[in-house]
Amino acid sequence: MANVKQIRYWESIKVVDYEFPDNQYYPTHTFKKRIDLHHMASGQSLIGDINWWLGNKERVATCCGIERDGSIGTMFSSKYWAHALGVKIKEFDKFNIERIYRVKNNGKRYVANNEILNEETIACELDSWGRLTKKGNSFYSWTNEKIDPGLVQIYDKPFKGQHYFEKYTDEQIRSLEKLLIYWRDTYNIDISYKGDIIFEQNKRALSGEKGLWTHGAYRKDKDDVHPQPELIQILNAA
Repeated sequence: MANVKQIRYWESIKVVDYEFPDNQYYPTHTFKKRIDLHHMASGQSLIGDINWWLGNKERVATCCGIERDGSIGTMFSSKYWAHALGVKIKEFDKFNIERIYRVKNNGKRYVANNEILNEETIACELDSWGRLTKKGNSFYSWTNEKIDPGLVQIYDKPFKGQHYFEKYTDEQIRSLEKLLIYWRDTYNIDISYKGDIIFEQNKRALSGEKGLWTHGAYRKDKDDVHPQPELIQILNAA
Protein backbone atom coordinates (compact mmCIF):
# COMPACT_ATOMS: atom_id res chain seq x y z
CA MET A 1 0.00 0.00 0.00
CA ALA A 2 1.15 3.53 -0.75
CA ASN A 3 2.41 5.39 2.30
CA VAL A 4 3.21 9.09 2.55
CA LYS A 5 6.84 9.89 3.31
CA GLN A 6 6.38 13.64 3.69
CA ILE A 7 4.22 16.59 2.67
CA ARG A 8 5.88 19.80 1.57
CA TYR A 9 5.24 22.86 -0.58
CA TRP A 10 6.95 23.88 -3.80
CA GLU A 11 6.01 27.04 -5.72
CA SER A 12 2.99 27.28 -3.37
CA ILE A 13 1.88 23.84 -4.58
CA LYS A 14 1.26 21.00 -2.16
CA VAL A 15 3.63 18.11 -2.84
CA VAL A 16 3.08 14.64 -1.40
CA ASP A 17 6.19 12.46 -1.48
CA TYR A 18 5.25 8.77 -1.39
CA GLU A 19 7.37 5.92 -0.14
CA PHE A 20 8.38 4.20 -3.35
CA PRO A 21 11.10 1.53 -3.00
CA ASP A 22 13.96 1.66 -5.46
CA ASN A 23 13.15 -1.82 -6.77
CA GLN A 24 10.03 -0.24 -8.34
CA TYR A 25 12.06 2.10 -10.58
CA TYR A 26 15.64 2.46 -11.79
CA PRO A 27 17.64 4.74 -9.45
CA THR A 28 20.17 5.46 -12.17
CA HIS A 29 20.82 9.06 -13.15
CA THR A 30 20.17 9.26 -16.90
CA PHE A 31 20.51 12.20 -19.29
CA LYS A 32 17.06 13.63 -19.99
CA LYS A 33 16.04 14.69 -23.48
CA ARG A 34 12.26 14.62 -23.37
CA ILE A 35 9.15 15.20 -21.26
CA ASP A 36 6.14 12.96 -21.91
CA LEU A 37 2.64 13.73 -20.68
CA HIS A 38 0.24 10.97 -19.63
CA HIS A 39 -3.08 10.65 -17.88
CA MET A 40 -4.03 7.82 -15.60
CA ALA A 41 -7.60 7.05 -16.76
CA SER A 42 -8.43 6.14 -13.19
CA GLY A 43 -10.35 7.28 -10.12
CA GLN A 44 -10.31 10.40 -8.01
CA SER A 45 -6.76 10.00 -6.69
CA LEU A 46 -3.27 8.87 -7.64
CA ILE A 47 -3.35 6.34 -4.80
CA GLY A 48 -4.98 3.56 -6.81
CA ASP A 49 -2.38 3.81 -9.54
CA ILE A 50 0.51 3.96 -7.08
CA ASN A 51 -0.80 0.85 -5.35
CA TRP A 52 -1.05 -0.91 -8.71
CA TRP A 53 2.55 0.03 -9.54
CA LEU A 54 3.71 -1.21 -6.15
CA GLY A 55 1.92 -4.50 -6.75
CA ASN A 56 3.89 -5.49 -9.85
CA LYS A 57 7.53 -6.23 -10.54
CA GLU A 58 7.89 -4.58 -13.94
CA ARG A 59 9.05 -1.18 -12.61
CA VAL A 60 6.21 0.62 -14.38
CA ALA A 61 5.66 4.13 -13.03
CA THR A 62 6.07 7.82 -13.66
CA CYS A 63 8.17 10.06 -11.45
CA CYS A 64 5.14 12.13 -10.47
CA GLY A 65 1.44 12.74 -10.97
CA ILE A 66 -0.82 15.78 -10.64
CA GLU A 67 -4.07 15.43 -8.72
CA ARG A 68 -7.23 17.23 -9.80
CA ASP A 69 -6.69 19.85 -7.07
CA GLY A 70 -3.26 20.66 -8.52
CA SER A 71 -1.26 18.94 -5.79
CA ILE A 72 1.67 16.86 -6.97
CA GLY A 73 2.43 13.31 -5.89
CA THR A 74 6.03 12.18 -6.33
CA MET A 75 7.34 8.64 -6.53
CA PHE A 76 11.00 9.24 -7.35
CA SER A 77 13.32 11.96 -8.64
CA SER A 78 12.90 13.06 -12.24
CA LYS A 79 16.59 12.28 -12.82
CA TYR A 80 15.76 8.55 -12.50
CA TRP A 81 13.44 6.46 -14.67
CA ALA A 82 10.89 3.67 -14.92
CA HIS A 83 8.92 2.06 -17.73
CA ALA A 84 6.06 4.33 -18.81
CA LEU A 85 5.82 4.10 -22.62
CA GLY A 86 5.53 0.39 -23.41
CA VAL A 87 6.36 0.62 -27.12
CA LYS A 88 6.57 -2.75 -28.87
CA ILE A 89 9.26 -3.58 -31.42
CA LYS A 90 6.67 -3.70 -34.22
CA GLU A 91 5.89 0.00 -33.68
CA PHE A 92 9.50 0.98 -34.36
CA ASP A 93 9.64 -1.36 -37.34
CA LYS A 94 6.43 0.16 -38.75
CA PHE A 95 8.26 3.48 -39.11
CA ASN A 96 11.50 1.83 -40.31
CA ILE A 97 13.38 3.00 -37.24
CA GLU A 98 16.73 1.32 -36.83
CA ARG A 99 16.81 -1.21 -34.02
CA ILE A 100 19.24 -0.47 -31.21
CA TYR A 101 20.62 -3.54 -29.45
CA ARG A 102 22.02 -4.08 -25.97
CA VAL A 103 23.38 -7.15 -24.24
CA LYS A 104 22.04 -8.43 -20.90
CA ASN A 105 24.24 -9.77 -18.12
CA ASN A 106 23.53 -13.29 -19.32
CA GLY A 107 24.89 -12.37 -22.74
CA LYS A 108 21.51 -12.31 -24.45
CA ARG A 109 21.09 -9.61 -27.09
CA TYR A 110 17.87 -7.59 -27.08
CA VAL A 111 16.24 -4.62 -28.81
CA ALA A 112 16.57 -1.60 -26.51
CA ASN A 113 14.69 1.17 -28.39
CA ASN A 114 11.83 1.33 -25.88
CA GLU A 115 14.18 1.08 -22.92
CA ILE A 116 16.30 3.97 -24.18
CA LEU A 117 13.24 6.17 -24.73
CA ASN A 118 12.15 5.56 -21.14
CA GLU A 119 15.63 6.23 -19.76
CA GLU A 120 15.85 9.59 -21.49
CA THR A 121 12.33 10.71 -20.63
CA ILE A 122 10.65 12.46 -17.71
CA ALA A 123 7.11 11.07 -17.55
CA CYS A 124 4.31 12.93 -15.74
CA GLU A 125 0.73 11.79 -15.16
CA LEU A 126 -2.43 13.89 -14.92
CA ASP A 127 -5.09 12.24 -12.79
CA SER A 128 -8.14 11.92 -15.04
CA TRP A 129 -10.76 9.42 -16.17
CA GLY A 130 -9.73 10.07 -19.77
CA ARG A 131 -12.28 8.98 -22.35
CA LEU A 132 -15.95 9.00 -21.38
CA THR A 133 -19.15 7.41 -22.64
CA LYS A 134 -22.37 9.34 -23.19
CA LYS A 135 -25.62 7.66 -22.17
CA GLY A 136 -28.65 9.83 -22.80
CA ASN A 137 -27.67 13.26 -21.56
CA SER A 138 -25.12 11.99 -19.02
CA PHE A 139 -21.44 11.11 -19.21
CA TYR A 140 -19.74 8.13 -17.57
CA SER A 141 -16.24 6.84 -16.94
CA TRP A 142 -15.20 3.35 -18.00
CA THR A 143 -16.09 2.27 -14.44
CA ASN A 144 -19.62 3.68 -14.96
CA GLU A 145 -19.07 6.62 -12.61
CA LYS A 146 -21.24 9.59 -13.56
CA ILE A 147 -19.18 12.67 -14.45
CA ASP A 148 -20.18 16.28 -13.83
CA PRO A 149 -21.05 17.67 -17.29
CA GLY A 150 -19.02 20.77 -16.45
CA LEU A 151 -15.94 18.53 -16.38
CA VAL A 152 -16.51 17.08 -19.84
CA GLN A 153 -14.41 18.10 -22.85
CA ILE A 154 -16.41 17.60 -26.05
CA TYR A 155 -14.61 17.30 -29.38
CA ASP A 156 -16.82 17.86 -32.42
CA LYS A 157 -14.08 16.20 -34.45
CA PRO A 158 -13.27 13.02 -32.50
CA PHE A 159 -9.84 12.60 -30.96
CA LYS A 160 -8.56 9.04 -31.33
CA GLY A 161 -12.12 8.07 -32.26
CA GLN A 162 -13.61 9.58 -29.10
CA HIS A 163 -15.81 12.66 -28.65
CA TYR A 164 -15.85 12.89 -24.84
CA PHE A 165 -13.06 13.13 -22.26
CA GLU A 166 -12.79 14.30 -18.70
CA LYS A 167 -11.21 17.75 -18.60
CA TYR A 168 -7.91 18.40 -16.92
CA THR A 169 -8.65 20.97 -14.22
CA ASP A 170 -7.32 24.52 -14.19
CA GLU A 171 -5.37 23.60 -11.04
CA GLN A 172 -3.72 20.65 -12.78
CA ILE A 173 -2.78 22.72 -15.79
CA ARG A 174 -1.25 25.47 -13.64
CA SER A 175 0.84 22.94 -11.72
CA LEU A 176 1.91 21.28 -14.95
CA GLU A 177 3.01 24.62 -16.36
CA LYS A 178 5.30 25.19 -13.37
CA LEU A 179 6.72 21.68 -13.62
CA LEU A 180 7.46 22.09 -17.33
CA ILE A 181 9.33 25.33 -16.69
CA TYR A 182 11.26 23.71 -13.84
CA TRP A 183 12.28 20.73 -15.98
CA ARG A 184 13.13 23.00 -18.90
CA ASP A 185 15.52 24.99 -16.73
CA THR A 186 16.91 21.99 -14.81
CA TYR A 187 17.56 19.67 -17.74
CA ASN A 188 17.81 22.15 -20.62
CA ILE A 189 14.88 20.53 -22.44
CA ASP A 190 13.21 22.57 -25.17
CA ILE A 191 9.50 22.50 -24.30
CA SER A 192 8.35 24.54 -27.30
CA TYR A 193 5.01 23.29 -28.59
CA LYS A 194 5.50 21.21 -31.73
CA GLY A 195 1.84 21.40 -32.74
CA ASP A 196 -0.76 18.67 -33.01
CA ILE A 197 1.90 16.10 -33.94
CA ILE A 198 2.58 15.57 -30.22
CA PHE A 199 -0.86 13.97 -29.84
CA GLU A 200 -0.58 11.42 -32.66
CA GLN A 201 1.82 8.53 -33.12
CA ASN A 202 4.71 9.65 -35.29
CA LYS A 203 8.24 8.77 -36.36
CA ARG A 204 9.82 11.84 -34.81
CA ALA A 205 8.79 10.82 -31.30
CA LEU A 206 9.64 7.15 -31.80
CA SER A 207 13.05 8.14 -33.19
CA GLY A 208 13.80 9.90 -29.90
CA GLU A 209 13.50 13.52 -30.97
CA LYS A 210 14.08 15.86 -28.04
CA GLY A 211 11.35 18.01 -26.52
CA LEU A 212 7.79 17.71 -25.26
CA TRP A 213 5.56 14.81 -26.30
CA THR A 214 2.53 12.83 -25.11
CA HIS A 215 2.04 9.09 -24.65
CA GLY A 216 -0.07 9.06 -27.80
CA ALA A 217 2.89 10.23 -29.87
CA TYR A 218 4.51 6.83 -29.24
CA ARG A 219 1.51 4.53 -29.30
CA LYS A 220 -1.50 4.63 -31.60
CA ASP A 221 -3.66 2.92 -28.97
CA LYS A 222 -3.08 5.64 -26.35
CA ASP A 223 -5.15 8.84 -26.05
CA ASP A 224 -3.24 10.45 -23.21
CA VAL A 225 -3.14 13.28 -23.12
CA HIS A 226 -6.02 14.75 -25.15
CA PRO A 227 -5.67 18.19 -26.82
CA GLN A 228 -7.75 20.25 -24.41
CA PRO A 229 -7.61 23.94 -25.45
CA GLU A 230 -6.52 25.12 -21.98
CA LEU A 231 -3.66 22.63 -22.07
CA ILE A 232 -2.55 23.73 -25.53
CA GLN A 233 -2.66 27.34 -24.35
CA ILE A 234 0.00 26.77 -21.71
CA LEU A 235 2.07 24.64 -24.10
CA ASN A 236 2.02 27.44 -26.64
CA ALA A 237 3.11 29.91 -23.96
CA ALA A 238 6.08 27.81 -22.79
